[in-house]
Amino acid sequence: FLVYYGPALLQRCNSTLEMSQALCALAAVYSAGRRLWRNEAGSAGLTVTLQVSSLKALDISSASDGSASPDPSVWVLTRENGREASLELLTAEGINLLLTGSRPFVCVDLKLARQAA
Repeated sequence: FLVYYGPALLQRCNSTLEMSQALCALAAVYSAGRRLWRNEAGSAGLTVTLQVSSLKALDISSASDGSASPDPSVWVLTRENGREASLELLTAEGINLLLTGSRPFVCVDLKLARQAA
């Protein structure tokens, strides 16, 4: 996997705590990516890009503790095509729209980032 904007997320960290939270958040994104793209014969060498610009745009503490949005929201990694996925913070309405579509997605729990605190 190539996590696009992953290094930028880490560069924004100003403390050991924030770095730990960001690394745990990236680990959760990698794990979600693996759920969307299972290990399959013939896929060796395939590079999949996971776009995390929406996570990079926020303070990592608020992104991981749920205070990034005034409405109840969930981080969702959505498969855009055979080689790309994007991470978004969605409300129930946004998730319901994904359910009516055909794009695979997984919810990303950043609780590990909270536990690092």
